[in-house]
Amino acid sequence: MNQFAQIVADLGLKLGTDTELVRSYTQERTEALARATGEAGYAVALEAEAMNVALYAAGRAVDVADAADAALVQTFKTVLAIGVRLLV
Repeated sequence: MNQFAQIVADLGLKLGTDTELVRSYTQERTEALARATGEAGYAVALEAEAMNVALYAAGRAVDVADAADAALVQTFKTVLAIGVRLLV
């Protein structure tokens, strides 16, 4: 497997792990909300938890993108260094 294909494969594994983390966090927050059903302020709590889950998911997505960017930059750095050696 070439280096780019490996980066893509690793990214897929990371996405699967992050999807499970987001699912687990969402379940945790849903269970907390279920205990508050019928309480005063439930609508506010629901809105806040929806934002919390969205921010958590966005944070995971940024982490995955950052890791992919770093891996691609390293790959291109290696390719460019090899190219320079071939030309010099």
